[in-house]
Amino acid sequence: MVEGFFFELSLVSPSTDLLITLEEFNMFKNLILKKVTILIFILLQTAQAEIPKNYLNEKHIEDVWTVRVNFFGNSPESVIAEVNGKISHGDRLRIRVPIEAEQYCDYGNIFTTLYTATNNPGINELEGKIIPAIFKNEKVNLKIITSMKAMLGNIVFIDMGWNDIQSIKNYFQNLSQVSMELKNGSDIKTLDYFDIPKNTFILNGLDSALDRAKNECLKIVKENDKIKSELTITKNEN
Repeated sequence: MVEGFFFELSLVSPSTDLLITLEEFNMFKNLILKKVTILIFILLQTAQAEIPKNYLNEKHIEDVWTVRVNFFGNSPESVIAEVNGKISHGDRLRIRVPIEAEQYCDYGNIFTTLYTATNNPGINELEGKIIPAIFKNEKVNLKIITSMKAMLGNIVFIDMGWNDIQSIKNYFQNLSQVSMELKNGSDIKTLDYFDIPKNTFILNGLDSALDRAKNECLKIVKENDKIKSELTITKNEN
């Protein structure tokens, strides 16, 4: 089992130079605490949602990486680069770039979902558990974040962790697609919970999408900083 690519256990790579630092971990602590609620909002907010025209909102295209701004309430919360699944179309591979401060725009949280119609009554007990998987033909550990009822089954959120944008590009370089398949763990039999425990995602266009996501994040952060600065000046004048 290889270890070390993304800092929150999750997806891993043998390269020790890709390990996230303690300083970076501390920078992300607040983002981790509110992640579950945000990920559900990301799932529910589609690319066709009503988003102000000054924010990036690319229409979903089959097997094409698209980018959109995700809102949490009335505020832009993150920029999402995403692509549909080849086996389970609605279970998209997503990379979330948080809109917090300029330094955050260089990092992405990779996650996906798996829809299951197995209806195991104990599916909520998977929350927080680590499950073995094969990803990019490597043995990895993935983390189950949460699950929610959907249609006749459940949608399970799977975290693949955080890393900087360039390291994510490097990890997937020279690949046209990548497949994920959940495997049995010491206390988890995959087919007890997932009727289709795998998916495949196209990677062509990923790098460009990550660049667009990062640039959109930087643009929004600068706009927000400008507004805050103007509000501070007005307050001081009064």
